[in-house]
Amino acid sequence: MDNYCQVQEQVEAEIAKITHESLSSLKSLWDETFEKEICEENVRIMVDHVRAFYDEIIEETKSRKAVILSDIQKLHEEASTIRRLLHVDFELSPKKGLPLHNLRAHLDESLKALRGQLKRRKEEITELLVEQESLCQELGEECRDLVEDPLPTAEDLEEFRRHLGTLKGIKQERIAQVLQLRKEIKLNLMTLEITLTSESDLALLTGHKLPIKKNNLRQLQEMKEEFDGLCRDLSSHIETMQKKLVILWDYLEVDDEVRQYFSKFTEICQTTHDKLRAELDRCETMKKQNIKKIVDKIREEIVHWWDKTLKSDLEISRFSNFTSELYTEDLLSLHEIELERLKIFYANNERIFDLIEERRLLWEQMLALEKSASNPNRFNNRGGQLLREEKERKKVASKLPKIEAQLVELVQKYEATEGKKFMMRGQFVEDVIANDHEKRKQEKEKVMSARKMVKGTTPLMGNSRLLTPMPNRTNATGYLSTVIRQKAKTTGAKPAPSVKRKMGPHPEESLAKRSILKDLASPNVFVKPRTVKKVTKPPKIVATMHMAGKRRSSGRHRRLSGRNRSRGSIPKIREPSTDSDSTSYEFFETYLDGRSPCRSSMMLKPPVENDKLNPDTPHCSKLPPTRTPASASWWELADKTTSHSWGVVDTCEYPSVLLNQMMATTKKLAALRGLMKKIPSTGEAIDAYIIPTDDAHQSEYICDHDNRRSYICGFDGSSGTAVVTTTDAYLWTDGRYYDQATKQLDSHWTLMKDGLPTTPSIGAFLAKSLTKGSKVGVDPKLISFRTWAPMKNELEAADCDLVPVRENLIDIIWTDQPPQTSNTTIVHDIKFTGETVNKKLESIRSSLKEKNVEVLIVTALDEIAWCLNLRGSDIPYNPVFFAYLIVTLDKVFLFIDKNKLPEDFAVHESANDVKIEIKPYDNIEAFIGELLGQTTGKFWISPASSFCLNHLISEKRRVQEITPINILKAIKNPVEVEGMKMSHIRDGVALCQYFAWLSDAVAKEEAVDEISGATKLESFRAKQDHYMGLSFTTISSSGPNGAVIHYRPTEETNRPITTKEIYLCDSGAQYKDGTTDVTRTWHFGTPTEYHKDCFTRVLKGQITIATAIFPRKVKGQMLDSLARKALWDVGLDYKHGTGHGIGHFLNVHEGPMQIGMRVIPDDPGLQENMFVSNEPGYYESDNFGIRIEDIVQIVKANIARDFDGRGALSFETITMCPIQTKMINAAIKHLNDYHKRVFETLGPLLKKINDDFTYNWLKNETQPI
Repeated sequence: MDNYCQVQEQVEAEIAKITHESLSSLKSLWDETFEKEICEENVRIMVDHVRAFYDEIIEETKSRKAVILSDIQKLHEEASTIRRLLHVDFELSPKKGLPLHNLRAHLDESLKALRGQLKRRKEEITELLVEQESLCQELGEECRDLVEDPLPTAEDLEEFRRHLGTLKGIKQERIAQVLQLRKEIKLNLMTLEITLTSESDLALLTGHKLPIKKNNLRQLQEMKEEFDGLCRDLSSHIETMQKKLVILWDYLEVDDEVRQYFSKFTEICQTTHDKLRAELDRCETMKKQNIKKIVDKIREEIVHWWDKTLKSDLEISRFSNFTSELYTEDLLSLHEIELERLKIFYANNERIFDLIEERRLLWEQMLALEKSASNPNRFNNRGGQLLREEKERKKVASKLPKIEAQLVELVQKYEATEGKKFMMRGQFVEDVIANDHEKRKQEKEKVMSARKMVKGTTPLMGNSRLLTPMPNRTNATGYLSTVIRQKAKTTGAKPAPSVKRKMGPHPEESLAKRSILKDLASPNVFVKPRTVKKVTKPPKIVATMHMAGKRRSSGRHRRLSGRNRSRGSIPKIREPSTDSDSTSYEFFETYLDGRSPCRSSMMLKPPVENDKLNPDTPHCSKLPPTRTPASASWWELADKTTSHSWGVVDTCEYPSVLLNQMMATTKKLAALRGLMKKIPSTGEAIDAYIIPTDDAHQSEYICDHDNRRSYICGFDGSSGTAVVTTTDAYLWTDGRYYDQATKQLDSHWTLMKDGLPTTPSIGAFLAKSLTKGSKVGVDPKLISFRTWAPMKNELEAADCDLVPVRENLIDIIWTDQPPQTSNTTIVHDIKFTGETVNKKLESIRSSLKEKNVEVLIVTALDEIAWCLNLRGSDIPYNPVFFAYLIVTLDKVFLFIDKNKLPEDFAVHESANDVKIEIKPYDNIEAFIGELLGQTTGKFWISPASSFCLNHLISEKRRVQEITPINILKAIKNPVEVEGMKMSHIRDGVALCQYFAWLSDAVAKEEAVDEISGATKLESFRAKQDHYMGLSFTTISSSGPNGAVIHYRPTEETNRPITTKEIYLCDSGAQYKDGTTDVTRTWHFGTPTEYHKDCFTRVLKGQITIATAIFPRKVKGQMLDSLARKALWDVGLDYKHGTGHGIGHFLNVHEGPMQIGMRVIPDDPGLQENMFVSNEPGYYESDNFGIRIEDIVQIVKANIARDFDGRGALSFETITMCPIQTKMINAAIKHLNDYHKRVFETLGPLLKKINDDFTYNWLKNETQPI
């Protein structure tokens, strides 16, 4: 018997006992109280009471059981509901035999977690719906519903979040559209000089709380289009009036003063329109008063255009008014109409007229070649003349039919379109062509007939000796050989092979027999034919050609080197009597006469003592034109020449592109030197003018408006200084750009290789080159005080002077200079910056107090952007804006164009607890002058800022040190550190996607080149969160292009990416939370052992830096050699620094810290939470380039000692992108560890976005080696 039964028996016995005792007690009481009958009745009633009590208990128990069963049923129903709502599959499976109460408790406990999940899901849905409702109200869009039963799945919610993300994107896009539309409308209003008065228009244009609904955008767009149309009409009217005025001024012979006055009105605005309209009305009135004079001038033009459009006498006679002498306004109008008709006819059919002219020239050339073929003297030339003539003849024979076919095709199209025949001097084009061929045929038949007649005669036997025609031998060769031998003895140089083969001029022979191509008609390669008189010094030896292969000389064969054979080309023949050659000759004769003596390496020059401008030193490279086969691109020319130095004859030829560049440079230098003779503002002359790369803020990268150095010399690298004297032009640039400058500079320029021990500074070079009393000018806004001071000292030591030229001379001659950029700034959110403007200002003012300074002047654009938590886009790839900043102990002044400020600038000030006073951008100098008068305190200004601003402050009141902002900006705060890491992780995803795609595309032999590759990489980056754009132009370089350190692919230089060449890709991006810069080098085929060796040595250097441990504040210069050791071991090196600082959504190159060989005056040393690049490399000119670049964070080193309290630091790599292992010839533990971290970081992200293709590629590329 179990316990439960025992308890029951005990209870029953206890109840019986209690009942017995209770009844006994009741009986005693009842006996004492009631009668017997009543007592008996009471006893019987007790039975009913007991039964009722038990019945009540039973009913209550049954009721409780029913409740529990109902609860259990509800719990099952609730489970079913949760299962349906949450899309989960589960079963309530309690143990069998549980009491109902326990069963209910068990079921309730089982559902508790699911209830919480359901609650959170509903709250999440509610938040999403509320957010959607807010966005849709702002955008005026319909809300999307989320079903309530069943609840949306996690995938549905993710899709809804993407929908919200789309709405947010639309919101941002519309905000940007509103800002852009408003900006453009305001510019249009300024152009039109009108003011809006309508309240609705003003609300659209200036309302701060304008709803960004489609309707408002549409109205803004319509307003913009309306004003755009008005501006276009205004521009068109102005352009039309300008053209009419030019014509009328010519007709009326208006003074130059009037023309110069109106030439100032170049801006498209209503004022310009009104001024031109008034002048046009005045000229129209004068025209009516001078009708005869104007008609006569128009008739002269009409005659010119009749001839240009090949009109016949019959067509000309149809314009009968041409001979009318009744000079009225109607006659003038008829002549103007006829002139305009002729011009339109020519413009519409210009290609036809060009082909007609091209055919005429080819036809005349063909006839000239046929004529020369009958000249018996042509066999007297053994220099390849016959071969050249034959090649020229074949070319004409091939090209002429094509030109004629194109001409006939275009004429037929014209006739089909216009419904009338195209006439040439009254003849059909087809007839002209047919007649020419028929006439030529008849001429040939006449010649053949004459030859047949001659063959019928018998020559005299005494004169029948058959002799091979031989050239008349002169002593010219011996003369030239003597000159060369004398030169070799003087200079000690061995004459080049081309010198030995040249035929020098002889006093009794003219050079006219030699045919010179007009392609060779360069002022540096052409010498006017003349008779040589008494020789007083060695003549200029002109190299005209290289003969490929072997040649016969003095009965012996001389072998050309393989190098010369590869560069050999045979110039084309031109008839020396043609008009085109005569024109080219006369042009270059005039050009040479106006030039100073040429110091090109094209000629032999004896050594001259104390020749100050003699660039016969390793640092100086004169850049002559280059001869290459016609198939070469112009940018390849510098690669195909030998090094140029004095005493070496080189073979050269200008292709048309470089010739045009040389011509443009000629004009620019002539214009600049004209201004140097007399500065417009002062009337004084200068003997040299310096053109720095910098803008007024000494920025490394500049906008197009400030690209003055590139304009004057053609070199577009980011670093370099041009110097122009009255006779010469020089460019200083560092080792990163030697190859690029050599290719981009023409022969006017001498490259000064800055950074070489033998290269003098600009000041030292000019001090030695110029005469005493010379003046060197420079724009004081574009040169830093740090550069100005030593240069001025060097010049003054030579009795020369460095003078400021306030008006920039390049700006004066640069007629099509791009306008200054003026883009709107944006607020950089505190969640990215980590600190408010006010907190940053507190740190800055603390530094001011430590230095006992009252005023800080900030000119560096990235410092201003960082300090004010603003970003801009005035300079490509750099999120900065043009402004100056002055910080005092209690105020902040921002010098900026007000139109640049964001619309929420007031909100930005409030959020950052700061008040910024806005001043005009150009008022900086005047304001500094005012502050100097208002206070006696000191002014803090960086010596790296302009001389112009430094010079305003006396030396006693000037504190010249790196600004405190520079250091604060370089040492990233915790939010910036985290942002830099996260941005590099996202950037790593894009890089892996790109290299995975590229590896696959190249393996499949798909058409991929440098440009398409760079575009594809940008598209991957654009998909990442917080992406704002590239941080610099992507250096996508294949094969020899990789050897150009700062290479930029263009249509001319673009190369395919193949399995046969090394591919170098240096790229970076701007994200709201960081800036990236990474370089990887890949070989998609099989690298050679030499490639592997070079790559491994570069990688060893990179790993050495990545694993280095060093004291706190050590200079980066001390670490640089660690990266170069593996290369130095075999005599290799690279011509750039090993590392540079990098900004946080700022400039990709950030100072003042760096890792390199150069001494940086302001380098504060490496400190914790600075970020720098680690990028050693190796570059073999014309072959390949290798660079491996990561961004590293400076962190505390985990070592036992800390350099006696200085602190120990090391690097942590934050770049996430694998390094190709097949380019390595040694196993490296560091690389395996790095690849493991890359895979563990990026692998899950790629899985999350379901990019299995890139995931598998990354897994393969990060396998341990």
